Amino acid sequence: MKIRKFLFTLLLLFVATIRAGAENDALQLTFHRSGNDVGSVAVTVAGHNLPSTVSASLVSTSFDALKTAGAAAITNGSVLAPNAYANGEGSQISYLFLIEGLPTTFTYNAVELDVYALTAGGTAQGNTGTTVRYFQFEAATGSTSQLSLFAAKAVDTDICTVPDQKDGLYHSLQTLKAETAATATSPLYLQVTLTKTSAQGCYAGIGMVRLCTADDEEKPVEDEPFSADKVYTIHRNNNTSAYIYQEGNHMGAGSLNSEKRFWWTLEPTGNPDCYYIRNVTTGDYVQGARQELSTLVPMGKEPVEFQIKKDPTPGAATSDFYYMASTDQEISVATDGTLGLNFGATGIVAYYIRTGRGNSYWQIEESEYAYQPRTVETTDFARSLQLYSVPCGSLGTAYLSQLLVEGTDVLSPLHYEADAPPTEAHIIYTGQKVIVRQGGKLPVSVVVANDGEAIQTLAYVDWDKDGVFEQTLQLAQGTGVFTLPANVAVGQYRMRIRVTETATQGPEDDVIGACYDFVVNVVPASTSLTWSVETNDPQRGTAEGMEVEGMLRLKAEAKGNATFLGWKRMDGYSSGPIIATEAEAEIPLTQNMRLVALFSPNTQEETDGLILVPRTPVAQPLGVYDLTGRPISTRAKGIIIANGKKQIINP
Repeated sequence: MKIRKFLFTLLLLFVATIRAGAENDALQLTFHRSGNDVGSVAVTVAGHNLPSTVSASLVSTSFDALKTAGAAAITNGSVLAPNAYANGEGSQISYLFLIEGLPTTFTYNAVELDVYALTAGGTAQGNTGTTVRYFQFEAATGSTSQLSLFAAKAVDTDICTVPDQKDGLYHSLQTLKAETAATATSPLYLQVTLTKTSAQGCYAGIGMVRLCTADDEEKPVEDEPFSADKVYTIHRNNNTSAYIYQEGNHMGAGSLNSEKRFWWTLEPTGNPDCYYIRNVTTGDYVQGARQELSTLVPMGKEPVEFQIKKDPTPGAATSDFYYMASTDQEISVATDGTLGLNFGATGIVAYYIRTGRGNSYWQIEESEYAYQPRTVETTDFARSLQLYSVPCGSLGTAYLSQLLVEGTDVLSPLHYEADAPPTEAHIIYTGQKVIVRQGGKLPVSVVVANDGEAIQTLAYVDWDKDGVFEQTLQLAQGTGVFTLPANVAVGQYRMRIRVTETATQGPEDDVIGACYDFVVNVVPASTSLTWSVETNDPQRGTAEGMEVEGMLRLKAEAKGNATFLGWKRMDGYSSGPIIATEAEAEIPLTQNMRLVALFSPNTQEETDGLILVPRTPVAQPLGVYDLTGRPISTRAKGIIIANGKKQIINP
């Protein structure tokens, strides 16, 4: 039993030794000033593993008197600052301390300074505006007042970063690290010097000096807090009525519901704390926050990198929440300078992410994707008449300037052209029909006027006539192909084209733009191609055609002084392109075609014939007809055919 107790005692001593070694030795000096001279400053010593006999004092400063008003008064004398000193580039503030009683086992490799930003009057200086608050820092040590440089921070540093929640002052912790560790002497002189590197900016004071061992080991790389494989919701901190969702080509905020696009992915870019923010439903990315102040941050197709990081400010009300700022700017939470996503009255706007500004800080939570678009209910009566829901919305600047539906399986193509938007946001073109074979493919090609990143163009077809569009094409590059279902029946179907900037996907969703409905006529797969040939005026010329091995041979002949102008393919009733200019031409027969031979006017007058009817006896025709072929009671006395026109002549 005694041996077991002895071993247990050794184990406790070993653990205690390990714990003692694990705590780095540190000596911290804080101050209380009761007057304006060096002698009025009491220095308090605190630290790990130090004997109680260690003491310290302020020996001298590089200035005549200490500030007693402003920040020095606010902090009850705990901040030491000069009453006055030159404020130009290269101006210096230094403090010389004497530390006595340090053991020779005390080692350190860094000096930490708590530096305060002050105005010339000694009051607290805020971190707004463009004022430069840059200093360089040095620490010198020695066993006598003859000192040697120990460590320096050779980079310009803005000292005005962290707001103190108690007194409202702005300060920062500056660490000056030496290349090699030093062993304490007794006495130990320590001098810290602050040098201005710009003629602009603030005075400075110190609230703490600390000798310590800075950790040299590399911190392990932490896993990204967000994963591209997960879905997230984002809401304004402590406000569950302000979740971000995509609304058109911008973002709104509101309470969660399944009909709006509240779900996001955060895709790591490879840079620390940096992501692309993408809406799961639309696939659009949040664009840069470097916009005009208080304007809505847009959505778009191109990914934009954002830094998503918790407020690093200790004690700040926003320290547990995330800011989201695009990386096309210098990012700092210290001043009103960096623009990020902000919860605004009109939606998500660009605004400053300065620490403490609640509207610029967010809670990001993993979530299940729960978007469910609004469903469209139809009745048997509506289905029998092929009645469809009319999308709500308004005309926008973007519209279809051209729609082309043609291909190998398309017997009669659809050609639509416009140089202006329609008169309504939704319009039905029942006269514009495309004929396609069963089991075939229906290629769709569009050109959108006033297109842009915010504009989405989609096509839909309802293949079972139930009032619901089953098949959707995203016409991101202006083209797409519908494949007819194998069981689609012969008949007429509805095709819808939506051009909108609302970023909505459903065929019945609101539009800002234009929505077009066309007719698709499905015919049996064995249906043969048909064609017809005619003239624009039979008095100007004649036209004929002949089908030979998949080719259509055309021949046109002018009358009188008319001139042949070309063969026009009719896409609809009145429009179409000129496909040939030779009177005798041969074209491939790849679709149903109605061809018109165009001639110029025939101005040559000639009388084709004159029929005279004697006055007595009066001729009584067995049947009397008007020019349309309908029976009439009026007796004709004569018919003149001149210039291709018929005239009834009464005696």
